[in-house]
Amino acid sequence: MKNTIEIKIPIAKYITALLVLGVMLSACTDLEEVPLSTLSATEFNNTEDQVNATVRGVASLLGSGFTWTNLFVMDVITTDEGVIPTRAGGWNSNGERDLHEHQWSPTTENIRRRYAEYSNIIGRANVALESVDQTRFPSQYAEIRFFRALAYYKLLDYFRNVPIVTVSVQDPNNLAGNMPIEDQAQKVFDFVEQEWLEIQDDLLTKAEVGDDHYPRPIKSTASAFLVKLYLNAEVYIGVSHWNECIEQCNIVINSNDYSLTDDLQESFIPENQNSPEIIYAQPRTSLGEGIIFQQVQFQPELAWKFKLPVNGWGGFAVTNEHFAHYDDDDKRKTYILHGPQWVDDAQTEPLYKGASADGNGDPADGQFEILPLDQILDAPVERGYKSTKYVPDVNAVAQHSNNDVVVLRYADILLSKAEAILWGGTDPMGASPDDLVNSVRARSFDPDKPLSGVTLDDILNEREFEFSFEGHRRPDLIRHGKFISTATEFRINFDAHRIIFPIPEEQIDRNNNLQQNPGY
Repeated sequence: MKNTIEIKIPIAKYITALLVLGVMLSACTDLEEVPLSTLSATEFNNTEDQVNATVRGVASLLGSGFTWTNLFVMDVITTDEGVIPTRAGGWNSNGERDLHEHQWSPTTENIRRRYAEYSNIIGRANVALESVDQTRFPSQYAEIRFFRALAYYKLLDYFRNVPIVTVSVQDPNNLAGNMPIEDQAQKVFDFVEQEWLEIQDDLLTKAEVGDDHYPRPIKSTASAFLVKLYLNAEVYIGVSHWNECIEQCNIVINSNDYSLTDDLQESFIPENQNSPEIIYAQPRTSLGEGIIFQQVQFQPELAWKFKLPVNGWGGFAVTNEHFAHYDDDDKRKTYILHGPQWVDDAQTEPLYKGASADGNGDPADGQFEILPLDQILDAPVERGYKSTKYVPDVNAVAQHSNNDVVVLRYADILLSKAEAILWGGTDPMGASPDDLVNSVRARSFDPDKPLSGVTLDDILNEREFEFSFEGHRRPDLIRHGKFISTATEFRINFDAHRIIFPIPEEQIDRNNNLQQNPGY
């Protein structure tokens, strides 16, 4: 049984009242909309239980911004790693094919949703911060600041210039003057950095939180996300922060809060909350809000192979280029389904065409085979390799699985430290990039295949193999200057300005203080 179900408890009655009264930044999504009423802090959040419920309420909102599918459509299918071709029944209603082809626009639905979702988290966090007494509840106050900064970090990564709003209520007598002014990427970067540095004094340690630490942000969580911020600093603001990145890596490493698992997939099983490698994850359960990794990917036949309760839709796919890039001896390549399929691991019972959740297909129809994708328009459902990195959940309820969405792992810290050293940073601990990379790589080869004289290209490749389908490929390619040039068979656009996304048109229509990003 997961020990994280409390994260999904609906927000307490007194917070629900706030929603009804319109205290939040908006009823749904926007940084720009102005609420007109509020309640005093003395009317709620007087007890630790109430404050913890408020924190859980803010944390639960991350479930929209950090679903696996959301990370996938923004950070995977925009790269050479994944693709969502159009198939019978659609699969481009939200601009999925446009994202892979690099033809998105300010009206692309998936881009609109991401801006709205992270803005919503910020608005709700602002309300919560105004209702929680920082002096009485310092750790919970810090956790809410962590979530708000995380939302701003994603907006920075996707859009760069966004308004920084830290209050929930503005002057109702001056609505025209209350539309937020757009802040430059440097200011957004500084804000996120300051928040994550400052809250480290108030966040609890893993030992202090005990078994309830997962998935709450603790001291080392803030350092781990600072690693990601500093690793991409030169992309965001034009100034490298390699030494700062290494410093935060060392804080995480020396905390002894995390360790590599013997098997990479231990972090992706349905009960993955027990993985010592996960630094931060978004909890999911099969109770109507689980990860739908297998549903959006798998062909209907795979339901029988993995004993799943419902048939898959067959949409998402691994690109042919990503699959071909792996070393054949790399265990991580085995997480990608391809070729003839079998019901059992021993390969004694073929999986037949027409199989479903109800049973195997007819042997007369032949063995089901997953073929490489050969077109992005009207692709047959059997075309397109499938990732099984997230282990299929036999106890799923309908399409909802228990696997938590992994946002950040310890392996990322080790590879980030190696990369920062190679970019020119200095490690006071004297670690070797070879040792750091091979410490992650070792579990994926038997016998071992260590790298020697590791280069930046080696690290980019290793990150591709290690973090496949986790939502890191886009920023990795951008940081190495290869996002635009790394093509797939179906890419048709190579515009340099697409290293960031456009501000959604609806946001600019509502707030004329916002400026569209160059090229859009």
